Amino acid sequence: MKPSRKGRRRVLAASVAGLMILAACGSSGSEPTDGAADDAPTDTAADAGGEADDTNTSVDAVEIVTVTPTSGPYAQSGTLMLEGMKLAIEEVNAAGGIKALGGAELVLKVEDAGGTIESAVSAAERAVSDDGPVAGIGAYASSFTLAVTELTERAGLPWVSQSYSDQITDRGFNYVYQTSVMGNVLARSGIETYLALAEAEGVTIKTIALVGDNTGAILSVFDPIRNGVAEELGLEIILDQVWTPPLTDASPISTELAAAGADLIIFGATSFGDAARVLDSNEQFGVTGPYLAGGSWIVLPDYLEGLGKESVEGIVTFLGHPLPLSDELRDNFMLATGEPFMTPDAVTGYAHVWLLKEAIELAGVADREAVNAALKEIDLTEGPAAEAMAAQRIRFDEKGRRIDAAPLLAQWQDGVPVVIAPIEFAPAKYRSQFD
Repeated sequence: MKPSRKGRRRVLAASVAGLMILAACGSSGSEPTDGAADDAPTDTAADAGGEADDTNTSVDAVEIVTVTPTSGPYAQSGTLMLEGMKLAIEEVNAAGGIKALGGAELVLKVEDAGGTIESAVSAAERAVSDDGPVAGIGAYASSFTLAVTELTERAGLPWVSQSYSDQITDRGFNYVYQTSVMGNVLARSGIETYLALAEAEGVTIKTIALVGDNTGAILSVFDPIRNGVAEELGLEIILDQVWTPPLTDASPISTELAAAGADLIIFGATSFGDAARVLDSNEQFGVTGPYLAGGSWIVLPDYLEGLGKESVEGIVTFLGHPLPLSDELRDNFMLATGEPFMTPDAVTGYAHVWLLKEAIELAGVADREAVNAALKEIDLTEGPAAEAMAAQRIRFDEKGRRIDAAPLLAQWQDGVPVVIAPIEFAPAKYRSQFD
């Protein structure tokens, strides 16, 4: 029987708690499970070099670590990311583990980033204090990732992040990798694509309102808009409202929005609670959008369950990571978790585990420096990691940024978020917000 979403959440929360207890007692803090068959690329060390050497065949397990929020205001996003990771771990081990290391099991250690930068830093301190992990994944919010990677960089721990703040890989770090589209590219591309969709309907957008929190992820999108993108696209910012989470009262924002009457509201809120307050308040004040959101935070099941299908219907958002491009991946995830759909957070968690698996294969040894060198060289064009990502190729430039990252536009349609642009990745067509 397919597990209910709430039931699966309880099981996952219990398993995460168990992982943390095991970690505190000196265990690896993971629960590897079995899954689907391997579809790994052919350019790994095991495939290229034949049999693994004798020194590596005695390795029983290889540990990776994630710092991701499983409690606090970002818990749903972090939990979905973790669910994607766990699915990938099960698949990797069911397919024979790390072949270059004689079939070593891939083990995931989980550290809860919590809801603040301070708690994320504490989780990172726990992660790097253990010499076991050869690489890591996290930490969801860009502000968390900026702080966490200060520690992982000093520890020489290769770190793969889905966060899209440009600052993350603008610091000259050697061990940090981003798979997302950068915030400045995401902002320009997302707005340009949306304007084209509006123009195709005979609608010209001239004025915009920026409404969002002051976290690193949102600022990485809003700042480029303020500092040139809006002017270059012929847009006037007539309202700029930013708050520090958590937001306790959204009515002043709604009052300003109602008075401004912007042609388009560009909306950014990294926690469901804040976003729900704004959307609920706007509805009470007669503010109905249209909305263009910035990021994957708004394509979560919480919005469907907490606000209702009618409240989210039609909202468009630009994404730095895709919704599932494969029906098989989507269906496997939904079957394993009971979730109503697979989110970009879950897709990236899944893809990042497979990416690190391939980097370890290429390294041919469970060693941080070797895995880091492999990440700099890697160029995946097939297998689960590449196939989960838009453009279906993973390689990094000298800064650690994914070269082929592709911005996408998604829209809530009939209670499910679907990609609507660009056409080559879009299973659905845009539905007008201007009727």
